[in-house]
Amino acid sequence: MRHWLFILLFGVIGIVNAEENGIIGKIMEKGMPVIYSFDNYLPEKSVIEHFPTLAVIKWEYDGSENNGMPTKEEQTKIYKLEEALNEIADSGASFRAYARTGNNLREFVHYTVDQPMFLSVLNEALKDHPRYPLDIVFYQDPEWSDYKNLMADFKKDS
Repeated sequence: MRHWLFILLFGVIGIVNAEENGIIGKIMEKGMPVIYSFDNYLPEKSVIEHFPTLAVIKWEYDGSENNGMPTKEEQTKIYKLEEALNEIADSGASFRAYARTGNNLREFVHYTVDQPMFLSVLNEALKDHPRYPLDIVFYQDPEWSDYKNLMADFKKDS
């Protein structure tokens, strides 16, 4: 079933397409579209307690010719990285919180046990990949405040 939602976020009206528990939302940031995608639910408390560390994987690109979005060539490389990150989440080594694309930046946001474990698993998963232009930042977020805030920003009226 498809639902269309209108949201007010960061002072900009966007259209959100919600399929089952998934959300794809659009905001405007510095005059450029930014697309968020995430599953609109919190996992069980045991999962939240197991993954207190937020890992933000950042890929900056030049989207100046494409309204802040990646080129097709860059997009293909980003999707290869995304496949590897999804495999890490599917293996139980992390929880995929959300992804954002736009304004010259792609971010993959995962919750994990800790920085050393995540970097070890990520390096193993990417050992046969080309080197990606990544910046990875870790935060302690045992309450999952970042994810909860994003969900609240996109919350639909019931």
